[in-house]
Amino acid sequence: MNWNSFINPMRMVFSGGPTRFVMPTLAFEIQPHFVAGARLDSSRHVVRRLGMRELEANTVAPLPNGPNIANLENLRLALRGVSEVIGNGGGRLGLLLPDGSVRTAILSFETLPDDPRQVDTLVRWRMKEYLAYPSDEAKVSYQILWRDAGGVGVMVLAAKQSLLAEYTDALGLKNGGPELILPATAALLPLLPDADQLLVHVCSGWVTTTVTAARRLALWRTKAVDGLPDDLANQVGAEVTRVLASCRDHLHVEPEKVWLCARGTGVSPVSGHGQDAHTPELAPILAGLISKEVTPLASEPKWAEALPAAEQTVFQSVGAPFAGLLANAR
Repeated sequence: MNWNSFINPMRMVFSGGPTRFVMPTLAFEIQPHFVAGARLDSSRHVVRRLGMRELEANTVAPLPNGPNIANLENLRLALRGVSEVIGNGGGRLGLLLPDGSVRTAILSFETLPDDPRQVDTLVRWRMKEYLAYPSDEAKVSYQILWRDAGGVGVMVLAAKQSLLAEYTDALGLKNGGPELILPATAALLPLLPDADQLLVHVCSGWVTTTVTAARRLALWRTKAVDGLPDDLANQVGAEVTRVLASCRDHLHVEPEKVWLCARGTGVSPVSGHGQDAHTPELAPILAGLISKEVTPLASEPKWAEALPAAEQTVFQSVGAPFAGLLANAR
C-alpha cells in the first residue's frame, strides 16, 4: 500500500500545514533500545548499507511531554557508530522517531475551509485534547486522508518543538534539520497490502496499532507496554483485543488480516528473524490471545539484496521501516 493511495505524499513532517513526501538518501531511526541507520538507493529500491547499535538502558525515554534523551553522550556514540557503517556523506536526511514521542490522531471534519491558515488553526484547536502541553509549543503537520459526501478525514502528527530539537541536536547537524521526520510506524504502512488490515507494531516498550479500511487509514493508537516477554504478550494481546472491538463497534470493519512487526522487544515475531532462537515467539502467542491468525510483517528480500551478509541479518531484525520508505518511493 503506497502512501499515495490513501494519504497525500509527505514532506518534512512537523514543518506545519500539508506537506509532501521526500525520499531520504540517509535515514536514522532512534528507539529506546537501539539506533539504526540506512543508506537508501531509491533508483534501484535497495538498502545499500545498514548499521545498528544498541543503547544503554534509560538513554532514550520516548514521552510526548518532556525531555526524551537522558544520556546524550551514549546516544551520540551510537549514532557515530552507525554513521561509520553507512557513511555520512551528503544527501537528503530522514529521521524516524519512537511512536511514543509523537501524538498521532485521525480526525474527522464535516468540511474544511479553503484557506490553509484557517485549516491549520482548526487542526491545532482539535489537537488540544491530545496534547499534554500548550499547542503553541507543538510543531504540527496534517494530511488529508479523504474527502467525500460524509466529510473530511485528516491525519495529524504533533510533536513538542523542544523534543524535536533534542533529536536533531543528537544527530549533530550543522545546517538545517532532517528533510523527513516520521514516527516509525508510519514508515511501515507502505508494506501493507491494499485491503482492510490491522498492523501491530511492538517496539522498545510501545505498541502501536493501525487500521486501514477501504484504502484509508482509519485508526492509529499508541500505548506503552512493559514487563517480561510473557507479560508483554499479554499486554499486547489486551490492546489488540480492544482495537478489534473498536473496529467492529465504531468503524464497522473486520480487518482481513492482522500483521505483526516486533522489534527491540526481547521476543521474535517468528523464529530465526534476527532474534535469539530461544526467545519467545510473539506471533503465535498473540494469535492465541486474540483468536485470530497473526502474520509477521516481513519486507521483501529484494530490499536487502545489495547488503553484505552480516547487514542482511541486521535488516531482518530492525530494517522494516527502511524497506517501507523504499516501498513508498516506487
